[in-house]
Amino acid sequence: MVIATDVPANVKLRITLIPEVFNAYSAQARESGQEIEEIIEQRLTQCVEQSTYSGRVLAVDPESRQLLETACGRNFQTGADLANYIAKSFELAIGKMRVPLRPELLRRLRTRSIRREFGEYLRDTIVRQLEHVVGLR
Repeated sequence: MVIATDVPANVKLRITLIPEVFNAYSAQARESGQEIEEIIEQRLTQCVEQSTYSGRVLAVDPESRQLLETACGRNFQTGADLANYIAKSFELAIGKMRVPLRPELLRRLRTRSIRREFGEYLRDTIVRQLEHVVGLR
């Protein structure tokens, strides 16, 4: 890997693309009214922080993104938006305190809230268990 220290503000590169990649970027350029170079420049700039060296890059194709957004009932602009939503989905908020809950625990709790709204079931269960701990039940 070459790391340049004295790089001018803009550097032009020549790259070789396989036809499928070229055609995909070319179609995006036509649809947006931009030059293909602009589309590739934007994509490289958007992805500069993503590292493939760890082997754990998560890219979501449009169909999967639509499935995620439909399942969650909201749109996500960035990976951070999605990660924050998921993290909050596995938390229980009590006042300003947040209690993380494992997905398996939440799944099993949901199976026990038959005929009741899940939030109501969860609230009643917490109160009942706290009363049990202090000897009120």
